[in-house]
Amino acid sequence: MELKNEKREELKEVLRQWLPNRVWIEDEIYPFGDLGPISTEFSEIVLPFGIEFKGIKTFGETLTFESVWVSEGLWFETNVNPTIQRDGFRVVFRWKGLPEDYV
Repeated sequence: MELKNEKREELKEVLRQWLPNRVWIEDEIYPFGDLGPISTEFSEIVLPFGIEFKGIKTFGETLTFESVWVSEGLWFETNVNPTIQRDGFRVVFRWKGLPEDYV
């Protein structure tokens, strides 16, 4: 049986490989325009892990992908600060347990 931490590390590695290496378009960088294409890409990448992409938010220069990983009992956020020049690019993951009454 695969350990939960191994699944999380695999997911983080997949996202770390994808996010900094993709071609970012101007709409996906602050002040943000159309985030539909990147939302679709993110959803397609996390789906094989059994993760449901819930939405994307912006705060300042940060994109926050919100997702639910029911089989792991987690709500998680992937925070990204995208730049065209790739300087200052960062990816941060935040995990928290789902409420017991989550359906």
